[in-house]
Amino acid sequence: MILSVFIQYSHISVINSFKIDNKDFTVIDIGVRLFDEENFTYNFIETSFCFPLFFVLSTTMLDDEELDKVKQHEIEFLASNNWIIVKVLTKVQLRLISGYCEWFACIGLGSYMIQGENIHFEELWPVVHWSIPTKFPNLDWGKVNTLINIEEVGHTVITKDERINSTVKLKGYIPKEYGIDLENSDF
Repeated sequence: MILSVFIQYSHISVINSFKIDNKDFTVIDIGVRLFDEENFTYNFIETSFCFPLFFVLSTTMLDDEELDKVKQHEIEFLASNNWIIVKVLTKVQLRLISGYCEWFACIGLGSYMIQGENIHFEELWPVVHWSIPTKFPNLDWGKVNTLINIEEVGHTVITKDERINSTVKLKGYIPKEYGIDLENSDF
């Protein structure tokens, strides 16, 4: 079976689902069929970004056993009742955390990856509610290069990174195991 993705500029409804305090960002969707998604997140992020990377995940599915794995991998984290923010510095750490992101996506829980300069844990607490745009009220968007919303239907890439700020440029960072669905992509 050939694995495939499509790449499109995001619909205005997706763009409006995030409160972004900086208009320099391009918003692009990568559609990945749910059952194809295993390892896509790891391969895409590992190819596209440099460390450190921050991930914001729901604590809903992280029990003590999963938190022990985070600790065993020496991943810095900050947790609350609803969210855990982790700082990923290595490929081994990325493999574990991106696996959680895909697991969560498969059960309908979104997570976020943030890459930028001088970002601190405290800036990354999200406010997520179905009736208002998702926001990171403490985040200085000037520090952010890219934020990825990882969900069951794919990834929304919010970026000002010149390497990936168009569908054509982003196409070059899709893992080689994936074909591009040209019929449903914006090129």
